[in-house]
Amino acid sequence: MDKVNKPTEMLQSENPLKNECFLHYLIHNNVPCDFNRLHNDPSYAQALYGDYFNHLISEYFRPNFPPIINVEEYVNENEKNKKIKDMSIMNKRNGFMVYRKTLNKHLEILGVRITMQQLSPLAGSLWGSEPEQVKDYYKEVSEKIKKLHNN
Repeated sequence: MDKVNKPTEMLQSENPLKNECFLHYLIHNNVPCDFNRLHNDPSYAQALYGDYFNHLISEYFRPNFPPIINVEEYVNENEKNKKIKDMSIMNKRNGFMVYRKTLNKHLEILGVRITMQQLSPLAGSLWGSEPEQVKDYYKEVSEKIKKLHNN
């Protein structure tokens, strides 16, 4: 028996129509779906199934809101970071950067270790789907960090 190495291969070996959670997702999350095509076009079903798993992943990884952010610790931690040679970079922090750092801490708590190259696209995707109130919150935190850093 061959071992399946790729998640996409695993998805292709499953019948999405037998996954009750997938069907519930389609119906209750207002996913535009042609149910006739879903039952008759395997590639369409697999594409929707892939979207379903992407949805699960993004919701699982999304940081809790509102996060607990100690602005003073944030500034002190970055000032001690030897990798940041030019501390004026800290003045350019924005809401997204604070969000990405919060996401990274959230993933660490979940036991997920990923590189910055993996983190940035995930953070960008999640950030893009956040409501304005969440983005505004992180922008406010960013402003507090800038003010504290400048003092």
